[in-house]
Amino acid sequence: MLKIQALTKTFSDGAATAVAVDNLDLTVEKGEWVTLLGPSGCGKTTTLRCVAGLETADSGEITIGDRAVYSGDRRISEPPNRRPISMVFQSYAIWPHLSVFKNVAFPLETVRANRREEITSRVNDVLRVVGIEQMAQRDATRLSGGQQQRVALARAIVKHSDLLLLDEPLSNLDAKLRLEMRSELRSLRERIGMTTLHVTHDQEEALSLADRIVLLRAGRIVEEGTPADLYHRPQQSFTASFLGSAELWDAQSVSRDGSGVIVKTAAGTFRAEIHHDHIGGSQQFMVRPEHMAMGSEAEFGSRQNALRGKVTSRMFTGKRAEYTVDIGSSVVRIDRPSTESWDIGDDVVLWLPPELCVLVENSEASHRHQVA
Repeated sequence: MLKIQALTKTFSDGAATAVAVDNLDLTVEKGEWVTLLGPSGCGKTTTLRCVAGLETADSGEITIGDRAVYSGDRRISEPPNRRPISMVFQSYAIWPHLSVFKNVAFPLETVRANRREEITSRVNDVLRVVGIEQMAQRDATRLSGGQQQRVALARAIVKHSDLLLLDEPLSNLDAKLRLEMRSELRSLRERIGMTTLHVTHDQEEALSLADRIVLLRAGRIVEEGTPADLYHRPQQSFTASFLGSAELWDAQSVSRDGSGVIVKTAAGTFRAEIHHDHIGGSQQFMVRPEHMAMGSEAEFGSRQNALRGKVTSRMFTGKRAEYTVDIGSSVVRIDRPSTESWDIGDDVVLWLPPELCVLVENSEASHRHQVA
């Protein structure tokens, strides 16, 4: 549905040139929700703006459906208003002098072929979908942040465009409202099924909304996959550390063990899963803080992947408690239910379930090589 091929975009201030998007290839299937995720400056927003026609790429090709909207080789560059897209901006871009109804109707009123009756019907339908039909005649200046976001979404989907672009749609909301609107967006996507390209820096937003996450770094794709795959079965250490928290230990030697691997680290020898094709080069052992169990010698001492240590701190966070445990070679973080209670100074045994431990490629080593 959306196909991006060899897309490259640079910015120059005269003295230096920065590569924002570096020969990027990406396909979004019809009805799929794909989220571009990554740190600031990774190229995710620039990619979205190139698809929208708000930035002109240096080279490559962008196809929406069977229509090329940009091609460097063929010298095609359709303006934004001629691309089959709708977009929700980070600022929402709500017109303050128009009512909710007029804001949503605006994209339809710019097309002469649309009759007044059809416009009214489509606007009312979409206001009902986003849950603000009772606000149709309210002035835009009297809307809360969440209501403005619903208006922006309604205005985007009323056009029935082929592709919906979302640029940090929840970033201007407070934490509680962001959580509520995330749920609303998830419900909306299930009802309308629009093909969506979504940009965010919020990991939880990406994990909860996307069919597929594309993780970017320095204008390139590091890894892509379902939210569950990237979180539980990453292939790269950058993915493991960017999505949530992770303990990463250098793997000093690795050997195969059936479907998994035996890994020697400074902290000990462990069994782990592996989800990439080779174990040569620089590797790291990964386990997430919430996947580690903590107990006594009697509970976990005889198990594979057991690790002994001493509790050095405890921080209560509500549902969870965050511990640090000195294991000799380092201090590790443990995330446990707050109903468990361990005191500073307690001797404990950590159990790292082998099926939840993963051997990943050391992205930092390969990234340093690419930069060099």
